[in-house]
Amino acid sequence: MSRLIETIRVEDGRPGNIGYHFKRMKNLHVDEFSKIKLPSHGIYKLRIVYDADHFEFTLSPYTIRPVRALKLVTDNDIVYDQKFEDRSNIERLSKLKGSCDDILIIKNDVVTDVSYANIVFRQGTAWYTPDSFLLNGTMRQQLLDVGRIKERRITVHDLPDFSHFKLINAMLRDEAPESEILNIR
Repeated sequence: MSRLIETIRVEDGRPGNIGYHFKRMKNLHVDEFSKIKLPSHGIYKLRIVYDADHFEFTLSPYTIRPVRALKLVTDNDIVYDQKFEDRSNIERLSKLKGSCDDILIIKNDVVTDVSYANIVFRQGTAWYTPDSFLLNGTMRQQLLDVGRIKERRITVHDLPDFSHFKLINAMLRDEAPESEILNIR
């Protein structure tokens, strides 16, 4: 079985959304996590690669990668319900992005995720995320829990009903820049 990964945003020495991450990483003990020396200033990406017995931690500075255009790609068989280290299926699809910044994966005619994040769509002042996600991200779940986004079925044919999209994940939170829906091709 493939090892799992977890990505945690560390800002000014504080890990973000830690309760959601610990819930997903049931076998990580707080004493293992507390061994990590976290920088006191700036934004960092803490990547944890693990299995039942081993944990590897890497920490690197983080900057937001702008995503303005998405390429629709279809894969009706893709499964990514846990954050696996082996992302070969997603990497295979990412090669189809052409001149776009990333891909938007469609499975059985419904919108799922991009290659590394969940997606939200703006309709008026409300934000919606697909109920057909591949991976229920920690930030996605936190934003649902506090009512900042709503979940609904979104098909490819529904995309023109929205004006904008943005990506969300543990690193981006909901601060990512918005892009026009016309930039999904």
